[in-house]
Amino acid sequence: MDTVSRFRTAVCAVALVTFMSPTVAPALAIPQYEVPMVETRLTDNGDAQYAPAISGSNVVYHDMRNGNFDVYAFDLSSGVESRLTTSTADQWFADVSGDLVVWTDMRNGPDDVYSHDLATGTESRITNDGADQNDPAVSGSTIAFADNRNGNWDVYTSSAAGESRLTTSSADQFQPDISGRIVVWTDLRNGNAEIYAMDLQTGEERRLTTDGSEQSAPAVSGNRVVYQDNRNLNWEIYSYDLATDTETRVTNNILDQLAPAISGSRAVWLDYRNIGTDIYCYDFASEVEKRLTEDDANPMTGLAIDGDATVNSDNRNLNRDIYLGNILAPRLTAGAEIPVAYNTSTSIWGALTSASGTGLSGRSVVLESSTDGLEWTAGAPSTTSGEGAFSSATPALTTATWFRTRFVGDEEWFSALSAPILVKPCSGLGTPVARSKMTKTKTYTIYGGLKPHHTAGASAGRVYAYRKQSGSWVLRKTFTTTAYDYSTYSRYRASVKLPYSGSWRMRAYHSDGGHATTYSNWRYATVK
Repeated sequence: MDTVSRFRTAVCAVALVTFMSPTVAPALAIPQYEVPMVETRLTDNGDAQYAPAISGSNVVYHDMRNGNFDVYAFDLSSGVESRLTTSTADQWFADVSGDLVVWTDMRNGPDDVYSHDLATGTESRITNDGADQNDPAVSGSTIAFADNRNGNWDVYTSSAAGESRLTTSSADQFQPDISGRIVVWTDLRNGNAEIYAMDLQTGEERRLTTDGSEQSAPAVSGNRVVYQDNRNLNWEIYSYDLATDTETRVTNNILDQLAPAISGSRAVWLDYRNIGTDIYCYDFASEVEKRLTEDDANPMTGLAIDGDATVNSDNRNLNRDIYLGNILAPRLTAGAEIPVAYNTSTSIWGALTSASGTGLSGRSVVLESSTDGLEWTAGAPSTTSGEGAFSSATPALTTATWFRTRFVGDEEWFSALSAPILVKPCSGLGTPVARSKMTKTKTYTIYGGLKPHHTAGASAGRVYAYRKQSGSWVLRKTFTTTAYDYSTYSRYRASVKLPYSGSWRMRAYHSDGGHATTYSNWRYATVK
């Protein structure tokens, strides 16, 4: 495998637009604030560890302690390190998504891609071709890799659906990365290194950069791509928003910024503006850049990020060790006042705090809502109190709605997003309309209001009938209800036959995917 393909920070080139001309935004005006990042040394032995990757609690890297490169995994939740490969050949440049680890493996002579399932301990050979396949990246169960079986480097994917060739140009395409359905790579088809992307679902290929200089080492998370770019005579970090076709210059410094990685709204990179190498972070939501490390004398390599956690290979102990960094970003919680009556509002409440739990007062928190958990609509903001607490009123709810809260960040703090919560209002279920005196074994029709509207004839729930026996109410009969149209809403209806004399009470029940379990008020009747 060649050097360019093995090292993601390799330099490469741009040209014309073939898909859509992007809008190029100006360099970002970036406020800088010193923000602590708590670092933890994960490896501590006399040999070197390189090129870490992280997903959740799993960190993977290649390690020289056995005289060749092996792939190791470190479980952050248990603190346990595991050796994944034992061949005397090199296994290196690993990536991880959830429990699935992938790497480049030389045990068969040419480079192959292998995988290891951390949950089952199962190792699998992904590629089996006489040429080289290397530099894998993984998202979910889909693996992207570089492949030279066609006489040049192409980008392929492997998944449960099989293996697919993404690029067919006779020039080289390499350095793939993947996030969900989006694969990005460095592409030489126009004579210089450029960044391309493909949507695996639609098969649409897009050329993202068109400058005549070099763009390389792309990384992708969701709709945002970051890469290194030397159009300004040094290496800087740029980003491309696939949703808006907008390219943005992220850094603006005369010294180099290299090897970007991205997770959600945060990008990190290795930065040489100070003595030695530092990790810097840019938050796209708050438009804030922060220097995360100040250990100036120690060069770093192999940077990755997942959420608030970074990993890198660090030389501060005179050999390469893997370090974990926890970015001390603010925390945002959210809860809801329930139950919620049909077509009424409720309150979403929570708190914005620092990583240490101190309330952040006077900050604006925006309530966002969604009917599907995918597309979100912003509502009115609220301002946090001295303890960081806030409360926001929802719109009147008639069906299940997702809510989350967002702090967009400011010049002091990164952005924060709460976990989404699903709020289901009750149905509008009226008390059964029924005779107060009934004759046993005779059939009666009872009914009541039902909101929202249901298709006429559809199942509308049940009516439960209880008889008073020895001083206690005992469930004796259950009747199925159906819906019928009435005015602008529906009614439920059931045929009821109460078999015994005595005191009875009845109530309606309704539940569906869009509404909480709902019971009506009681209707009492005497049966003779």
